[in-house]
Amino acid sequence: MNFITFHIMLRIIEIDQTNVHYVSDFLMHDLPQTFRYFKTRNIDVVKNHVITTVLLDDDRAVGYAHIDYENKHWFGICILNEYQGKGFGNKMMNHIFNNEKIKKLEEVYLTVDLINEKAMKLYEKFNFFTIEKNKYRCTMKKVISELKQPNAYFVSHNGLGDNITNIGAVKFLLNFYEKIHFLCKENHSKNVKELFLNESESVVVVSFDGRNEFNEIKRILHNVSTDSDIFASGVHKKYIKNRIRHPRLLSYRQNDKNYTVEFKHIRDFYYDIGLDLSIYYEFFDIKSTEMSKRCYEEIKTYKIIFIHSKASNFEVNYDHVYEKYKNNNEYIIICANKNMYDQTHEFHIIAKKYVNLYVAWYIDIIKNSELFYMIDSCFSCILYPLVMTNRISKDKFNLHVR
Repeated sequence: MNFITFHIMLRIIEIDQTNVHYVSDFLMHDLPQTFRYFKTRNIDVVKNHVITTVLLDDDRAVGYAHIDYENKHWFGICILNEYQGKGFGNKMMNHIFNNEKIKKLEEVYLTVDLINEKAMKLYEKFNFFTIEKNKYRCTMKKVISELKQPNAYFVSHNGLGDNITNIGAVKFLLNFYEKIHFLCKENHSKNVKELFLNESESVVVVSFDGRNEFNEIKRILHNVSTDSDIFASGVHKKYIKNRIRHPRLLSYRQNDKNYTVEFKHIRDFYYDIGLDLSIYYEFFDIKSTEMSKRCYEEIKTYKIIFIHSKASNFEVNYDHVYEKYKNNNEYIIICANKNMYDQTHEFHIIAKKYVNLYVAWYIDIIKNSELFYMIDSCFSCILYPLVMTNRISKDKFNLHVR
């Protein structure tokens, strides 16, 4: 069969009781080991699915996808090995998520093995994002929203750590707005742009002079068109009124989903704009960039100890960590605020390259580090939600709270 014929003969059908035999036919194949859905279920479960589809090559079932409901709506997909890498998974997902029934759902989840990197990239293309991860697999989530409104403006406390803490809120709101205009101090604007580099077309960083913060924010928001929504939290809610008119957000019911947080201001930031801790945790992520990958590439063969010891008004002494690991060449210490190695050490030149970079450039290093020692500062604002959602082990995280 040549490639052209291969494409012509493929079609996607939706399964009902009259053609459920196609699912049985699909399950007779030698399926990828990462697809385990029917190992604990029989084929009768299909009749309770929200939607089930099969990809046919002529009359041969070569792909399968569904959304079912087991406490939540779950998505599953499997393409036979010999049909992978040809865009058929993409076609099946397009078919499912363009279905009118599915467009009415609020959110859909899936689980995927961490070794299945191609699948994870496909899911991210369809706006699934990781909310929980263990050693072997992760849980991902997709919010299915209504038609997006054009613009929203977002302002909260304006330390760099505060900007990072609000990443989850911004990424959630991108499901409802074409553009989010994110207000931040001018001295943080380059860092914030790097944090949202993968969303640069939809997150507009609006910088202002931090020496006159309140008046600058008033000036910016005074000129905002009346059809734009405004989200203000923290101290800014005292003089700025929220203007939230998206129907899905007006009907959103706050639900922390058993999440807790030991820093009250985080919960306040989210509750001030009608959101909750589930948004803070589940939507938080900083995606890799070319620079973050390049920074990690040079040291990926080492076991990395990541340190950030200095906050605006305090510095922690982590010399004991340096003394413990300085002669162990399996480990390298990367401290974001200073080079901990003396000039005679073989790692001095390498570690020097990693001092005072943009925060986002460290994200691949952070996600692949063995241990963390840090003061509560902008970097702890990255680690905290990752640790609390098991994307980074709690055992690795050593936090000094001022």
